[in-house]
Amino acid sequence: MAAAGPACSSKIQHDSSYYGKEDDEDLLCPIYMEPLIDAVSVWPCNHNISEAAARAIGNANHNGSYYEYPNQNIPCPECRTKIIGFGPDHKIRKLAQKFLAKQSEKKAKESEEKASDLSSSIPFPGKSAKFRSTIKWKENLNTEIPLQKSLSFKSQSLDSFVISINVLGYKDGEVWITVEVTDEDKFLRYLEKIGISIKDHNTQKTFFFAINQQCKTVFEALAQNNKFEDKEYKFVKNLLEAGDWRKMKNNLSEEKLD
Repeated sequence: MAAAGPACSSKIQHDSSYYGKEDDEDLLCPIYMEPLIDAVSVWPCNHNISEAAARAIGNANHNGSYYEYPNQNIPCPECRTKIIGFGPDHKIRKLAQKFLAKQSEKKAKESEEKASDLSSSIPFPGKSAKFRSTIKWKENLNTEIPLQKSLSFKSQSLDSFVISINVLGYKDGEVWITVEVTDEDKFLRYLEKIGISIKDHNTQKTFFFAINQQCKTVFEALAQNNKFEDKEYKFVKNLLEAGDWRKMKNNLSEEKLD
């Protein structure tokens, strides 16, 4: 007779407080040491490993939504109990997804804070400026081209180091930034100091940034050393935080920046 799979792991059955332990090492596969986003419970001990690991340690036969190890002597990696099969553990999978998302968010925040601290301690390579938008954040009605949204800033100051900044929203939701400067070499050296490596750029003195983290770092560095209207600065900051202009609420993406 086929073995019946448990509804969930013993961790959850016997410890309801486990839901709050999203940074617990128990959310890592004991074999691959990766988050249990594909968690399974092995029987009869109900310990968790990843589905990839469960498939790797033996030849499992598919039986509905569960798998069995027929006539195989496979020990559980946690307690060494002989295991006879495994099935998906959806509750642990959800916890692992949350854990992974929080870890990614934490790393991104740490990277952003480090870049912000670094850029604030490094002298700006030229004269600062006051910027104001000349082209508002509006939709391109021509759906044949990938560029769907654009917002342009021009320097209002004479002899400023940065001439213009453009925020571009593409059809796939990506947000790019372009920066036009007066001195290409000085800007390249400045970018290197704040942790951004540019191998090439499309035109002389105009730099394109397509990676979200680079866009945020560059814009924050420019905002720290130049002046923007408060609502325009907040608008671009929120746009870059979203990472996808399509996620912005209509009332924010269509905000009047007069």
